[in-house]
Amino acid sequence: MKFDPIIKRDIKVSSRGPGFMALIMVINVILCGAGLLGVFGRLTGMNAYGRIDPGQLLYVYMMVAGIMAVFTILVLPGRTTGIITSERDSGTLDLMIAAGLSPAGIITGKYLSSLLFGIVAVFSCFPALIIPLIYGGVGFSACLLLLMSFLPTAALVLAIGVFASSAARTSSSAAAMAYGIIIALVAGPVLIAFLVNPVIPDGSNYMAYSVLLCPGVPSVSLILDQTGNGEFIDLFFSYLGLVPNAVFMSYITLFSSVTELVMMAAFLIGAGVNITPKRRYR
Repeated sequence: MKFDPIIKRDIKVSSRGPGFMALIMVINVILCGAGLLGVFGRLTGMNAYGRIDPGQLLYVYMMVAGIMAVFTILVLPGRTTGIITSERDSGTLDLMIAAGLSPAGIITGKYLSSLLFGIVAVFSCFPALIIPLIYGGVGFSACLLLLMSFLPTAALVLAIGVFASSAARTSSSAAAMAYGIIIALVAGPVLIAFLVNPVIPDGSNYMAYSVLLCPGVPSVSLILDQTGNGEFIDLFFSYLGLVPNAVFMSYITLFSSVTELVMMAAFLIGAGVNITPKRRYR
């Protein structure tokens, strides 16, 4: 499978402009600003009451991680929603296929170059994430584990962008399709579970598994577990009338990460089918 030339070309093109570094800088400025303001506010409150409670800073840690989750889900897809439509508009997509590159190789090369950007963007947030931990809290290894939990989500949303770009005619319609899919994945399982709750037997747990389809579940479940707020997950399922089994609750971060990677592969396969010549000109 030939995709190395595509990766090299995309990386070279991306490095020519300031967009890559500018986006990472903006994300980190926002995260660092939120972390510093949060720490300052918590410490000011502690001084006002005359007592020090470093555990309060874990809420700032949760806030920064939450902002990271929002950026991962809403910003990263924009990186891939135009990668196929732009090639189609310029005519280079047909040239690459004529040169012997397979649809799978084109999709893989385009996706890997964007995934590299996503990995760099995620791990560049490490300094902002540890700001609330100056006075104690979870350790560096836990922060690194949390950053790694963002990678399956980043891989999924980037794959959704590639799929939308392969299916749409223009970059704007691809962006609309990608964010529509993401919104459906985030809200759909929760809404369906809420609507079918009155008609399913009490104590059923099979609908709880649909929550694994929501992007961001690995990082959200892990951050709640790290900060000792795992009961919020139980309350969430209780609100929906679901009673998941203990194994599912213990390994929800792992199960959701695997689910996101499987969905990523499915979207990439769909993207490859979409740009197959017979499929495109049918």
